Amino acid sequence: MGRQRNAYAGAEVWLGVMVSLLAVFAVLTAGYIAALVWVSKTEPDRFQVVGPLLLVRTHAGKSLIDRISKRQWLGKAADLFIVLTVVSGLAMVVLVAWQNTLLFTHTEQVAQNPPQVEQTLAIPGVNPAIPVGYGLFALVVALVIHEGGHGVMARYADLKVKSLGLLFLVLPVGAFVEPDEAELQGASLGDKLRMFASGPGPNMVLGAITVLMFSQLMIPMLAPAHSGVGLMGVSEDLPAANPPEGAPLPEGGFVTHLDGQRVATTDEFQTVLNNTRAGENLTVTVWHEGDVTNHTIVPIDKYEYFERNFPEQNKEWYKGKAFLGVNPAGPDRLDGIMDQLESPFEEMGARGGLFYLALPFVNLQPFPTSFHDLYDPGGFAAGFETSFWIAANALFWLFWINVVLGTFNALPLGPLDGGHMFRHTAHWWFRRGEDIEEGDLRVFDSEEGGPSFVGRTPEIQDKLDRVDRKVSLVNRTVGIGLLVLVVAPLIVPQFL
Repeated sequence: MGRQRNAYAGAEVWLGVMVSLLAVFAVLTAGYIAALVWVSKTEPDRFQVVGPLLLVRTHAGKSLIDRISKRQWLGKAADLFIVLTVVSGLAMVVLVAWQNTLLFTHTEQVAQNPPQVEQTLAIPGVNPAIPVGYGLFALVVALVIHEGGHGVMARYADLKVKSLGLLFLVLPVGAFVEPDEAELQGASLGDKLRMFASGPGPNMVLGAITVLMFSQLMIPMLAPAHSGVGLMGVSEDLPAANPPEGAPLPEGGFVTHLDGQRVATTDEFQTVLNNTRAGENLTVTVWHEGDVTNHTIVPIDKYEYFERNFPEQNKEWYKGKAFLGVNPAGPDRLDGIMDQLESPFEEMGARGGLFYLALPFVNLQPFPTSFHDLYDPGGFAAGFETSFWIAANALFWLFWINVVLGTFNALPLGPLDGGHMFRHTAHWWFRRGEDIEEGDLRVFDSEEGGPSFVGRTPEIQDKLDRVDRKVSLVNRTVGIGLLVLVVAPLIVPQFL
């Protein structure tokens, strides 16, 4: 009865906490909605509510954009951005198509580990792999660079920028630039492509710069903090984390001796374990952050552990061998990790880029505390360990967010920059097929449909209507096809 009463009491406490949290969330949500309504009615020209988002328009920054747009080299830079965006968009289409082939070639693995929707969204706080602090910092920088690029290139083409602004969802989550849509519609195809490509293009360039700083400046400063075998992981509920007495083996520490025998490599570490029987006391000497400690561990049977958890990997000779439940890393492996981080393409070929993007999903970004303990920064960063790790993580996330934002926006899909480039190029191409010259068109700006081309004569309008129908069909076909390719890897595994 006492145990049952404690269970009821625990449930009541848990329920009370949940109700309190929901009440706080409801109050904050109501306050946020009330604030949105109030500011949108106070200054409707400056504030606009779109769903849960608050758009804040401003003219601040327009003079800076004007000054930057006077640089003569911007035209060549924008042409490079066009190439980058087109190539990246095609590469993304190939990557998305390849993802879909895995549904048929690796059906069992995909069914066992279906991708989660939140893991496909590069939104800090939603995607569990993206840290909120570093993620928000990198996202704000990426969005300012992205939208600033659009604004600068609009002014370079002598197009009016009506306003700039920020998007808020409590915190700033985006930025935008509003060019004059009628002037943009009447601009040349080259100016349109340069303006749209000057969003994702600068993101990818900044991503390249920051990843070079991360890999070629920060990583080479790191070296193993001590000699011995590093403990990259200590599994819960296994002997290393549950000694009969004393503290568990610390992640990030270095095993220097096993039962008094010096171990300097993973092979030496494993040899001693193979010569130790399950159930026998094993003394493990560990160096961790300058302290040397001895731990008495009682290992379990390696064969039984693998038979229970990984039977396909089990081996007959494992019977009776000691198993601690640690992830050991000797000097070769520790140096190998640094080599991969410094030169991923040299170590892994074309997969190197995907390796870098995957670091957050294998718990190597942000660098965990155990990683800080395994490696010490040298050079001018010696003595500034905390600042070093913050700077290294910030550079990585600037790379990651900018590359993801830039390449995603390069897709020839709907409202994305790549989609705008595709649609305007298709319209120009089909107009050429109908022998419609620029002088045959004028821009009509309606409040409902926005600016669009109209023909100066009924005959030109008939041709233009055919062009619009062709562009609409091509754009819709490509858009639906890409949308299916993007969504299929998220939906199909749920039914496998």
